[in-house]
Amino acid sequence: MNYKLCFFFFSSRATRVKLMEGILTYLKGLDAQLSAALDNNPDELSEQDTLLVQNAFQEIDGMEFRLACHHDGSFLVEKLVRLASSFQIRVFWDRLSGCFGRMASHRYASHVLEAILNRSMLYNNNGDEMQDEADNTTETGVLASLKEMISRFEAEILADLQILAKDVYASHVLRSFIANFQPSSDLIDYFKENHKAFWCDPQGSLVLQKVMEKHQVFSSHEVDAAFFKDTAFDKIGSRTWEAFLQSLTDKDAYMQFYQKHFRGHLAQMVKDRTANFVVQALIAFCPSENLFELVLSELKEHVEQREIVAKMGVVFKVMDWPVRHTRSFPSAISFLYHVFEAKTPSERQGLVRTLKQSKIGLSILALIPRYPKDDAKFIVDGFLDLQDEDIKQLCLDKTSAHTIESFVSGENNLSAKARNKIIRKLLANVAEIACHPSGSFVVEVAFSASPIDVKEAMAEQLSKNRKRVEDSRSGLIVMKKCRVEEFDRNRDSWKASQESAFKKRSIIDDIFGGDHNKKSRNH
Repeated sequence: MNYKLCFFFFSSRATRVKLMEGILTYLKGLDAQLSAALDNNPDELSEQDTLLVQNAFQEIDGMEFRLACHHDGSFLVEKLVRLASSFQIRVFWDRLSGCFGRMASHRYASHVLEAILNRSMLYNNNGDEMQDEADNTTETGVLASLKEMISRFEAEILADLQILAKDVYASHVLRSFIANFQPSSDLIDYFKENHKAFWCDPQGSLVLQKVMEKHQVFSSHEVDAAFFKDTAFDKIGSRTWEAFLQSLTDKDAYMQFYQKHFRGHLAQMVKDRTANFVVQALIAFCPSENLFELVLSELKEHVEQREIVAKMGVVFKVMDWPVRHTRSFPSAISFLYHVFEAKTPSERQGLVRTLKQSKIGLSILALIPRYPKDDAKFIVDGFLDLQDEDIKQLCLDKTSAHTIESFVSGENNLSAKARNKIIRKLLANVAEIACHPSGSFVVEVAFSASPIDVKEAMAEQLSKNRKRVEDSRSGLIVMKKCRVEEFDRNRDSWKASQESAFKKRSIIDDIFGGDHNKKSRNH
């Protein structure tokens, strides 16, 4: 037994408290240095930091479990673990052997255990087992390999898996283990045989879902119809079915599952505030065009329009599927018209004003520019009918700004004429829009996609409102992106540089299909 641990057991309570406080004080004194080492590069420690970590592990030797269960100690030990070498991690595993179950379900120790798993994953992926005999030997004997340590951990967890999987803290540890390592067939088989016990449990379902991400727990034909019906309408169970559908990649199996459990029941499921999410998953993960068309056909035939309108998430999944799979565009747009009973061109154009009233509706609108021109014509026309003020208000909202971006971007299927018409609607209010955190990015995207005459008009408006625009952080960024200072100083030079940049981008777009410069910026 470690001398420190032996001393801890056989000393008085006051002495034990004093020993613990001494170690905590020591670790707290290292907190700033440990944080700095983590901020620099935890995988390439300096000689000084390496020595620091080594001394810290020696200091806590024998007290790992108690520190991990302590409020302050767990936080400090977690930092130390994130800096540990392969050998130090294996020693840590060894010291905690037999305590994994208790640690996993402990409020503080569970975080330390997750940190150990994450650090172990790094060395496991790198194949760094430190097989040098000197590094494998401790005062208590030969140190087991990392692979053996992980197997030992899993064996302990398996003994109490049903309890641990449903524990609020242990479930996090289990998910981390499943995500980082290859679980044994024993663990997979356990979840396969006992999936019903976890399916609707708040914590157990999350572990089961993580298993499904990496493994086919059971096949589609093994699902009991009564069990599906009961759990698909359950708040937690429905999420588990979403994970199951995502894991079901075989086209034939997916079709069989639809025919057995969904066919004839979509109307009932769409109406339900919970089960409709399972329908959304069915559509989202649909692996074939044939099945997608079957689902649309049943929805159009058996589900009332008002029921689908009330569950706009279903409509979004329908509209999103063709974009991701580049097929069935006419069917999806026809479904949209059916849902909103838009039969005439004017009614279809009017959908824009209806859809822009909700967040999901705006998300649907954002997909339209990625549809073929002929399929998107009426909705694009409706968007073109919006007034300058309408466009401005859309730009000044975080959600709707993304919709505007999709229409003004050069990376969509809109004609240049339609895109430029929308961009010109920005000009009257471009200074105000540029000052807004969301709107500023719309201006940047629009400027990049505009022909030179529109860019010039945009720069002119920004220049006229220079003081107002530059007083805002977002506006200042826009001024730099549009090079307004150069525009004011030498307009001919600015124009020449913009034309040159446009030509270069056009050449690259021709080569790479226009997807090379997609941007992302948080609003």
